Amino acid sequence: MLSPKQLFLIDAIGAATTTFCLSIFPFIWPQIFGLPVPVTNALSIPAAVFMVYSFLCFSYFPTRLWKRLLLGIALANLSYCLVILLVIIKHSESLVPIGWIYFIGELLIIIGLVFYELKSINPK
Repeated sequence: MLSPKQLFLIDAIGAATTTFCLSIFPFIWPQIFGLPVPVTNALSIPAAVFMVYSFLCFSYFPTRLWKRLLLGIALANLSYCLVILLVIIKHSESLVPIGWIYFIGELLIIIGLVFYELKSINPK
């Protein structure tokens, strides 16, 4: 079982990867995902916020507050998954295969991480 501190680090790295993919790749290849660039930019903003939050929680690990903070990022991640689903539904006709692979993969990874975070909070 990973420690809460390790989970914050994994979350920060994942959010950094998402921020990079959604803010840099569309400028290099505008149609890489099949989404308008403003949509990918909008998706990168909460990912950047989650990255900072998780990195701060990792760096200044608050031993007495870790359950609340881990629950906060787990709920934020679930909300982000809902937003991704809505984007996929709205832009399903314009998504290209790499866009489908990227966003479905991201959903699966985030949901897996959320499951692990919630299991760490309540190991029963």
